[in-house]
Order: sequence, then C-alpha cells, then structure tokens
Amino acid sequence: MSRTAPPRPTAAVRAVLFDMDDTIFDHSRTAWLALGRLRSEVPALQARPIGEVARRYGELLDEIYPSVLAGHTTHEAARIGRFSRLLAWAGRKVDRREAEAMSDEYRRQYQTLRRPVPGAPQMLRELHGKATLGIVSNNHQAEQIDKLRAIGLEDRFDFVLTSERAGFAKPDPRIFEAAVAEAHVRPSQAVMVGDSWKMDVLGAKAAGVAPLWFNRWKRAAPPRSTVREIRSWSPSQRVAAELLRAPSPLRGTRRGRRLARPND
Repeated sequence: MSRTAPPRPTAAVRAVLFDMDDTIFDHSRTAWLALGRLRSEVPALQARPIGEVARRYGELLDEIYPSVLAGHTTHEAARIGRFSRLLAWAGRKVDRREAEAMSDEYRRQYQTLRRPVPGAPQMLRELHGKATLGIVSNNHQAEQIDKLRAIGLEDRFDFVLTSERAGFAKPDPRIFEAAVAEAHVRPSQAVMVGDSWKMDVLGAKAAGVAPLWFNRWKRAAPPRSTVREIRSWSPSQRVAAELLRAPSPLRGTRRGRRLARPND
C-alpha cells in the first residue's frame, strides 16, 4: 500500500473508497474456478452442474461467514463446515477429516487462481494520484492485504480498513466514518463503490458518503432508486473521470443512469 501523503485534490471527490470482494478482487470467478477443479475430483459434486455447486457454496458462505466476522469461529473451521454441508447437499456424508482435506484443496486452488475484477487494474491506474484510494471491507486485515498483493494492486491503495481493524462491520456507518477520517476528508468529499446494496450502498448513505453501486451482475435496483450504477470498469478513463465527479449524497441523479456500459 502507498504510504505517501494524500494527493492534492484535482476533482470534486478527494477520496474514493472501494469494497474488496467482487469489486476489486474477483472472488466469484476465483471461487467458481476453484470449485470446478475440486468438483472434477469428487463424484458427488460431478452429479451437480457447476453453477448449482457454486450457488450452493455461496449460500453457505453467506450463512456461516457472519460467525467468522463476529469472532465466533475461525476461517478454517468455517470452511470445513461449508464443505461438510456442501457434500451433504450433494448426497454424500463426509467426516471431519474428509471435509478438512477438501477444504485444504479448495483453499490451495483458490490461492493459486486469485485475480482482479476485469478492468480494475486499468481503472485504478487512471485514478492514481488524483484522489486518496482506500479499501473498506468486511474481513480480516491480513486476508485482504494478501489478496491485493497476490493480484498486484497493493500499492494502488493508500489504506485498507477492514471490519477487524475498525471494530465495526458494514453496513454500520461507523466503519465508513473511520474510513473518511483515515483519508483526511469530509464525508461529502468521498465516494464509496461496492457491489452490495445493503453493505456498501446503504451503509455509505447512512454515513453521509455518496454511494455508487458496482452492479456488474445487472441486478434490479430498488424502486425509485437514484443511486448511480457502474456495470463495468471499462472504459477505464471514462469511469475514473466519473468517479471523481460523483455527486454528494444530497444530490440525486436520474434513476437508471449508468456510468459505463457493460462489455456485452
């Protein structure tokens, strides 16, 4: 991570805050690929389409991960529990030893396959030196810094603020308040970009930070929403320019307006 002094403002926005997983780091694609490799070695999982396996794994992650954030269980124990339940869902009961072996293999594959969200490196290159850049993430500090290092983007960010370090998890507005304080800006001078409507959009709004929804999966926005969407990091120059001209939380925009069209 960059340790230089915050850059002088060159636009309306002085700090751009990003969610990590599925905003900068491509967790969904990495998990899909890792599960695909594991599935090729487990007959019970081969009986299910990879899309169903990935979907069920994601559901289990959402169910179990809050316990990790709360400190009630470890990453390792949670992952073993997920694979035990995933195999039970696929019709095969496994003991803890087998579930642990599958968890270890998945973790090994996941670490090997880590990658950024397409276009993120180019977009961050365009933003470099034009605003303070930070990560705001619900995870452990070492885990998220290691991801940034693995995908070659650690030096693009001035700081990483996780729920572990802050003591608060999104959508609690206090983690966003801590992030703008670390960026040495007022909430009205920052923008928060993330893929989760509840965690990133609503959490940022509650803290007085302008949210932008990174909606690459093209999900439907709530009725009467005025929150702007970004569906792709490309074209990077245009997206970066729009991020720096984002409106304050008190200024709405036309419903459905997008900053960049998807690459499809």
